[in-house]
Order: sequence, then C-alpha cells, then structure tokens
Amino acid sequence: MSLQDRDDGIGATHGCKRTGAHDAAAEFGELGVDRCDARVMLCDRLAPIGSLRFELEAERATAEPQVFTAIQMHVHLASPDATTAEIGAAMELSWEKYCSVSIMLMRSGCAMAWTAQLTGADGHTHTLTQAEYLAQRAGGGAMMA
Repeated sequence: MSLQDRDDGIGATHGCKRTGAHDAAAEFGELGVDRCDARVMLCDRLAPIGSLRFELEAERATAEPQVFTAIQMHVHLASPDATTAEIGAAMELSWEKYCSVSIMLMRSGCAMAWTAQLTGADGHTHTLTQAEYLAQRAGGGAMMA
C-alpha cells in the first residue's frame, strides 16, 4: 500500500490519495500528525523552502486485526540552504518526541523508517536514510550537505 501527500509546493497539504489496492487512507490519516510535526519543524528551521512533499508506504498484517507492521516515510525537500542533517534532526525529533502516533506504532512492534531526499540550489539531489543519520549521529561523523 502506498499513500502520497498531494502538495503544491510548501502550501497546504491537500490530504492523501490512495495508490495501493486497499483503501486505508482514514486509518493512515493518523500519520498526518507526524507529517504535520515534521512539516512545522522543517518550515521553522529551514528557509527558504521551495517544496516539501511526503510519501508513505505501509505493510499490514494479513490476519485480523490487520495492524500496520511496517511504515516507510519518504521526505522530498527542495531548499537552497537546507542540509540532510537538518532534515534528519527534524524527523527524529518528530518520531522520538513529538508524534504520539508514531511512538505508539513503534511500541506496538511496527517497524518504522524514513528517507530524506534533498534537492539543493545547484539541482543536485542528496539522499539520507534514517539508519545513516543515526549512525552518523552516534559516531559524531559529518553529514552530507
């Protein structure tokens, strides 16, 4: 199952459209809290932002209750000044501290991860995974621009 935000740049998000076979948009809407937290943090910390878009992919248990077993969030950001480290910090704060839904899902055993794709002023795209961000943060290593 895959759900995508329809976003016209940095303006208001217009909800989710279903791109998978099962319509779980209402249930998946709970993750809108997380997208909202991440969006607010990114918008507050980074300026200017050309566009910001979130995509979600999820897997559910086959047996009842069909709970979410895995969720992958993809963040696409275009900004001349942002760094992948800033995106990573915003995502981790959202998931670890501010989004009660993502915390409940993780505590229930749902595997959750994110990737961030940053397009800079030069048009080059940099990608950072949650695992890379956490490893770099733990090791004190420098992160990509």
